[in-house]
Amino acid sequence: MAFASAHMLALPATAQQNGDRQRLSLDADWRFRVNPTATLDKKTSVTDWTWSPASPGETGDAPLLDESKHTWQAAKLGQDVFDQKPGYAWCRTTLPALTGPRRTLHFRGVDDNAVIFLNGKRLASHQGWDEAFDVSLDSAWNSAGENHLTVLVQNTGGGGYVWDGVALGLSQAPAAGGDPSGPGYHDSAWRVVNVPHDYVIEQPFTEGLDPQHASLPTPSAWYRKTIVIPKGDRDKDYWLDFDGVYRDAKIYVNGKLVGGRQSGYLPIHVDLSSLAKPGEPLTIAVQVDPSKVEGWWYEGGGIYRHVWLTSVNRLHIAPDGVWVVPKAVGNETNPDSATVDTSVTLKNSGLGSRAYAVVERILSPGGKIVASLRTNSSEPIGAGARAVSKRRISLSHPLLWSLETPNLYKLETSLEVAGRPVDRVVTTFGIRTVRFDPNKGFFLNGKSVKIKGICNHQDFAGIGNAVPDNLQAWRVKKMQAMGANAWRMSHNPPNNALLDACDKLGMLVLDENRHLGDTYVPHTYAEDTKADDLSDLDDMIVRDRNHPSIFAWSLCNEEPLQGKDTGAEIFKKMLARVRKLDPNRLATCAMNASWGKGISLVEDIQGFNYLNESFEKFHKDFPNQPTIFTESSSAVSDRGVYENDGARGYVGNYTDFSLDWLNWVRRTEDAWKPIAENDYLSGAFVWTGFDYKGEPSPYGWPNIHSHFGILDMCGFPKDVYYYYKANWQDKPSVHITPHWNWPGREGKPISVIVFSNEPMVDLSLNGVSLGRKACPRNGHAEWTVTYAPGTLTARAYDTSGQLAATQEVATAGKPYKIELRTDLTKLSANGEDESVIEAAIVDENGIFIPVASDKVIFTISGAAGLIAGTGNGDPNDHTPDASSERRAFNGRLAAIIRSTGKRGVVGVTATAAGLKPAAISIRFE
Repeated sequence: MAFASAHMLALPATAQQNGDRQRLSLDADWRFRVNPTATLDKKTSVTDWTWSPASPGETGDAPLLDESKHTWQAAKLGQDVFDQKPGYAWCRTTLPALTGPRRTLHFRGVDDNAVIFLNGKRLASHQGWDEAFDVSLDSAWNSAGENHLTVLVQNTGGGGYVWDGVALGLSQAPAAGGDPSGPGYHDSAWRVVNVPHDYVIEQPFTEGLDPQHASLPTPSAWYRKTIVIPKGDRDKDYWLDFDGVYRDAKIYVNGKLVGGRQSGYLPIHVDLSSLAKPGEPLTIAVQVDPSKVEGWWYEGGGIYRHVWLTSVNRLHIAPDGVWVVPKAVGNETNPDSATVDTSVTLKNSGLGSRAYAVVERILSPGGKIVASLRTNSSEPIGAGARAVSKRRISLSHPLLWSLETPNLYKLETSLEVAGRPVDRVVTTFGIRTVRFDPNKGFFLNGKSVKIKGICNHQDFAGIGNAVPDNLQAWRVKKMQAMGANAWRMSHNPPNNALLDACDKLGMLVLDENRHLGDTYVPHTYAEDTKADDLSDLDDMIVRDRNHPSIFAWSLCNEEPLQGKDTGAEIFKKMLARVRKLDPNRLATCAMNASWGKGISLVEDIQGFNYLNESFEKFHKDFPNQPTIFTESSSAVSDRGVYENDGARGYVGNYTDFSLDWLNWVRRTEDAWKPIAENDYLSGAFVWTGFDYKGEPSPYGWPNIHSHFGILDMCGFPKDVYYYYKANWQDKPSVHITPHWNWPGREGKPISVIVFSNEPMVDLSLNGVSLGRKACPRNGHAEWTVTYAPGTLTARAYDTSGQLAATQEVATAGKPYKIELRTDLTKLSANGEDESVIEAAIVDENGIFIPVASDKVIFTISGAAGLIAGTGNGDPNDHTPDASSERRAFNGRLAAIIRSTGKRGVVGVTATAAGLKPAAISIRFE
């Protein structure tokens, strides 16, 4: 195949090796446009409201409201008038006078649903919380008198209210420009972008927009691309696959709607066979609308995962059609043999019946063929029919997949007709044994393993959710360096490349479904929610079940129905699907309340969110149910900050958690210690490994990202990182907190905390010992030190009294120069790989300055790379992510350099006023 767009691309030679199957990336050269939005002229805020509980029978179909029969009281926009309970309430106001056509009322959002009446006339209804919408008023507007607006608000659970941000004005609609779905539409003025692409991260941070989603606008947009099927490419099926589009994607080909998906977290498969004509163009148009949310964190928008075009023989292996179920036989730790059960789904889209053979070969982790099997069809597969070939293959002395040695086998599945290979699929798998013991915890290959996990969302500094494959692996390695051995995909099915990285690097995975039941709201409140479709859950299981890193499924998170019978019934239906599609893995729900009720009674593993006094009682009451902390605690801090500062929106590292908003958090060691010391607790996942955009608890604007991460958004460690490093891995470790730059505090006491995995630590200031102290396992040592500039030194000693680890922190001088480093110096010239360039401000002696805030400008030389974005971990920094300049936050910042698709060396230079510049090189090959 080749295709036409900005230019022609040839099919890579490797794509010719799978029989008639050819798979080509369509990531490059999409035309892209954000849709223009309507604006309001003569805009006036509507702020004076009253409210009253709705009477019985007053629902969205209520007759004209008799306001005299209600008792009205003042209400502020954003005020929860439901007291966290479901029900209906009326909100009313009198609109200001407005002259002109196209009178429109803009709502920032209504939690959860709304019916809008003007002067007694029903104008509109809106379903869904946290979604902006407009209501046209002209049809009911009274030009001669007052205009009375009433809003019937339905709350399905949690808080319920009309959001702040109601505005009246005259709508100015954007000019119509034709239909972008059709092949004749002129898109030459549109931007050219490569995907993965997150365009919401390109929008301006805006006060008044939802801080849970990073205070960013979420306009709709279009992507377009034209391809050409070669003239000689006949009698084939063609597939178009999107790995992920956020969200509510609609896929058009030559103006015809051919597919789509509401969910932004699962793939979209489109069969193009009936439309693909050799030698003729196909115009692919994708409409994206991220305005309706699925979660309460930054979710981005756009084609943010890969796109593929596949051509196959009319007789072929179906998409996701190979299922591999390996099982070790004998001793779990050192099995003598293994069985590999294979299930291969075939499809014949041709006109006639065809006989076939399925040839399977297993390659060892070293690439050697260790087993092969040929299965001739007992009868031909009919036109339009499917067939399933199931076989069992035996292996001797298998190499196990483990955290230390993540051995991966490959199953090569070939489909032959009359001795000729017509299709071939390669499936990676691993052989391992997973089991849970309700009293002894989690076991991998017969060995007890305490799960030391982290939860993570998808986004990264500078680039949003469009994280390239190579950075997925980089992020996994960052977590492993701390000692983490497990990753919870919070709270949605992940990128394929992240699962591949976990397989290859030896990281356990708790794979997570987005929703409870058949719904797309962030939380399932409605007790009449159905669970009859569950296609999203099905697709996640079928897509991901061959990954050895996945040890269990998480089917939902913190659902309001979790403790109710209705929630349990929905979960039972979901669990039945899991049993059918993957009977070898257990399932859990991450529950933050109601343990021992509802879903607890039907799930395989009890998931606890946050340390509480219930886990001991639960184990006593349910001694046969395994347990795990699906969320244990949070770092809740900003890197380099050591005092809570509500006025500026910062949270200190390792501060006293005494604020009301932290009543669900425990100090890190208070959360981890009981988990480490109780064998029946399988382990924990910390919320979160990396900071992420949105959900800036406990604050709102001007914060635009979370404080929860162990590392900030750029991957720079906070102090709590070193607590986990000391207690999650065995290499000798010692770390001092805080830094030692405190001008103006000379002679005043400062609390100094040291984390170490050695039993004894000596702390000295300027060469004078301040004494040795015991450092308990899963704890810390602490000194009160009178501040004086100089050098603090911590020396950790092992059980034999030998020096095992040392760390120094020194008082820095004035900013003198920039230092750059990266561990991603050689990358693929594929137009997607990225390198994270870490910048630090140091003094003339090379001492890091932990309070520096110099503005740094990054420039680049060479055609092989470009600056994709920058970041610094500051939750209040509103500099656009794509900017090439940014201030250091507490001494550090980062630049993300992306391949342009060309080969060569790229030079990156960082400059700042008054500082010595720095440079570093990256090679794209």
